[in-house]
Amino acid sequence: MADKKLSGEGEPKFSDLKKWFENFWYHYKTHTIIGAVALVTLIICVTQIATREESDFHLLYAGPQNIAYRDKAYMQDAVEAIADDYNSDGEVVATFSDIVMLSPEEREAAEENGAVFDNEFIMSSMNEFDQHIMNGETVICLLSPYMYARVPEGGFLPLAEVLDEVPEGTHDEYAIYLSKTEFGQYFEGMNDLPEDTLLCVRRLATTSIFTGKKKAEKAHAANVELFKKIVEFEAPEETDTTVPEETTVPDSVTDEVTVADDIPVTDDVTVVDIVDRTKTEMLATADALEGFWSDDEYDYSFPSIKSHYITVRYSDGTSENIKDAFATGRVTIADLDKFDIGYYAEPKVTDIEYKATFIRADIKYDDAYSAFAKYSENRSSIAISSTQHILVAHIDNEKDFAEFTTDISGYYQIDIAYGGEVSFIDKAAEYDEAFFEEKSLLILSLHESSGSISHEVDFVRGRKSPNVYMSIKRITPDFGTADMADWFAVIEVSKSDIDTAIDFDAWYYR
Repeated sequence: MADKKLSGEGEPKFSDLKKWFENFWYHYKTHTIIGAVALVTLIICVTQIATREESDFHLLYAGPQNIAYRDKAYMQDAVEAIADDYNSDGEVVATFSDIVMLSPEEREAAEENGAVFDNEFIMSSMNEFDQHIMNGETVICLLSPYMYARVPEGGFLPLAEVLDEVPEGTHDEYAIYLSKTEFGQYFEGMNDLPEDTLLCVRRLATTSIFTGKKKAEKAHAANVELFKKIVEFEAPEETDTTVPEETTVPDSVTDEVTVADDIPVTDDVTVVDIVDRTKTEMLATADALEGFWSDDEYDYSFPSIKSHYITVRYSDGTSENIKDAFATGRVTIADLDKFDIGYYAEPKVTDIEYKATFIRADIKYDDAYSAFAKYSENRSSIAISSTQHILVAHIDNEKDFAEFTTDISGYYQIDIAYGGEVSFIDKAAEYDEAFFEEKSLLILSLHESSGSISHEVDFVRGRKSPNVYMSIKRITPDFGTADMADWFAVIEVSKSDIDTAIDFDAWYYR
């Protein structure tokens, strides 16, 4: 017996177990994966439900706004003000989950302003949103149009099935704009959400089988009733808050200033303070530039999305959001400087008038590109960027143009008129001393895999300082020639439009 045990007889060998597992995985791989996903989903659903049993209602916000702790508390207070004590514990408790998610267009705009997004975090947030929608506990949703569209058709109850009368301000038959309801306008926190936030109510989820059908139906019915209260809420009538004529206007206001936008503004009303709550309350904000004002010369933006936390206070006791204050002309950039509110000022982008000529000038030698690059203003962009940039030469006087023409003539066929068009050397005769008195040239080097490809200018834009940039469109026919081709895009611009520019760049239209 001892010899048998030492030899391993009567016990399964590792190779046998491996073969069994491989055979099992081959036949039941799909079943195993589906089962594992279902188990994980069930654990998540049950965990979320178990951890929120103490609250009467749980709502979901998903959209571009990063909701601060205090604002979330305001939103919970708003719901608790009209909700019933569903679990009969003597206290009404409402909780919120908030998922920050920008649409692709919003992300693209933010990235153009320098924002950086974590793709793994975006995927994780999307998965979290999908779980909220699927698990059935979250019934009332406040969603951006982008997140609303992510829910499959039939996921929400039609308003006509929930409300006695469908009010104005609907997005479609399933959702209503929160900002169109008195609830969304009246309560603090709710009135700070984006104007296009949609209010909607989920259908009873199929996952109710895990929590008990009757219990799930009862909870869902309570949420539907709360949804009706939100939509049908009527704000209490406000008392007259105008300042009587005989009342002395205080020299300053306290932290308890009441917002009263309907108070008429007179020449005597002045800005007494601008408060940035992200500093005073250490509030977190989304890391992306937020434009808030523009004048003739500059575009102004905050370093993060935080305008809804910045309040302007006036000498008559009123206050308003910073964007509204700029829109009504009550504040100026000088006021931001006075009260130490940080911002960025970017010189305004303007379209520059131009005249463009595309001239074919094929290369003679392989190092022609390097010869042109000696005159280009954006060599570093070509080297470090994945964007397909185009070399740009900026020439503003006759002497430099003559030197440029002489130099590249050894590398490009500038004296040949292809297809009956003008050659570069013939065109160069137009750019004499008189031309350069008022104008400059921006010359772009284009290399194509086919001579049948043509081009046009998409735009020439710039700022008063410090840059000018151009976009070139390729026009590619369905059937092309097999010859390679090189082109010069010769763009004439007024010197006065680019006289302060120090950076020049160009790229193919994306």
